[in-house]
Amino acid sequence: MKKTAIITFHNSYNCGSMLQALALQKKLEDETNTEVSIIDFSNEGQSDLYSIFEKVKSVKSIIKNALFLPVHKNLVKQAGEYIKFMEYFNLTDKHYTHNSELCELDGKYDYYVCGSDQVWNICCPDADDAYYLNFVKNGKKIAYAPSFGGADLAKVAPNPEIYRDYINDLDYLSIRESNGKRWIKNLTGRDADLLLDPTLLLSKEEWLKYALKDRIVKEDYIFYYAFHYSKEQNKIVKQIAKKLGLKVVSMDPKMYMLHGVFAYGVKLSPEYGPRAFLNLVSNASMVLTRSFHGVAFSTIFEKKFWMLGKIVNNDGDDRAYSILNQLGLTERMVSLDEIAAGVDITKPIDYDKIKANLKNLQEDSIKFIKDAFSE
Repeated sequence: MKKTAIITFHNSYNCGSMLQALALQKKLEDETNTEVSIIDFSNEGQSDLYSIFEKVKSVKSIIKNALFLPVHKNLVKQAGEYIKFMEYFNLTDKHYTHNSELCELDGKYDYYVCGSDQVWNICCPDADDAYYLNFVKNGKKIAYAPSFGGADLAKVAPNPEIYRDYINDLDYLSIRESNGKRWIKNLTGRDADLLLDPTLLLSKEEWLKYALKDRIVKEDYIFYYAFHYSKEQNKIVKQIAKKLGLKVVSMDPKMYMLHGVFAYGVKLSPEYGPRAFLNLVSNASMVLTRSFHGVAFSTIFEKKFWMLGKIVNNDGDDRAYSILNQLGLTERMVSLDEIAAGVDITKPIDYDKIKANLKNLQEDSIKFIKDAFSE
């Protein structure tokens, strides 16, 4: 049997990263006649990014670490849940921490797949050229829906021609967001297929198999899932909760303390990690999010949700907008001002129409996979 190697953010202590890694592994197993493995690669930047305490580089680091002390037990438990979740991955026997080490894998697999998630975002702390498959000379090279994370290589890379060459060396090319498709065309002249994040290729029923079984929060609640918790945003969430008469639950202990989310009446989930995330989304009465995967899983579980804010990180960051636009859900992206002005937050979503759009997008993504793995 032929072999496939995936390189992705599987070791990021981040729910979206781990869930997309699992989804890609599973979908390639289902749709290709190959033995699928995830390369157990995690560089030093990734290790630092997801460590319980920050490396002390300044007074600011010391202050941050002090803020994390009250939730130290929560953070240890959270890290343990991420580690346990990796049991679902078919990892290579060897763990790799440096790009140069990966050269020994060249030619050992028939297919090499990079993606999805922000593996092509060269501005993130765990960026690495390995995610462009620069270590592969022998084998078919496939990019499945990677994301630039809003960072245009032509503008942010000191040497964009290097990434132009990496991308041009790929046998099959796809991307996750519309801006990324345009940036690739401008940089390389190539057309990239616009495909779904792997999480959206699995059904609600498939995902529930991985969720914690017992309901974490017994009463009705709003699940508040974001990576940016501004005071203005927290105030709006509190107002929505009051209007609906619902409690609000969040699940990131670091952000909970760092941004004082507790001061707005938000409760911290007692359970953490990808399995808890699936449980919390699937059982929520409403999801308020600023996360791509918050949008993705709200859609999968057919939840009433709102994407808070028109822009995620910068003007070029169309991660959430791109998928909302593809699904026909752009009206669920609202600014804080629009909510304050009286947007009907109880407005339901017609998921019959959305499911039809999703099915078409899934078919396009599966066709790409089958074409890329054809003889």
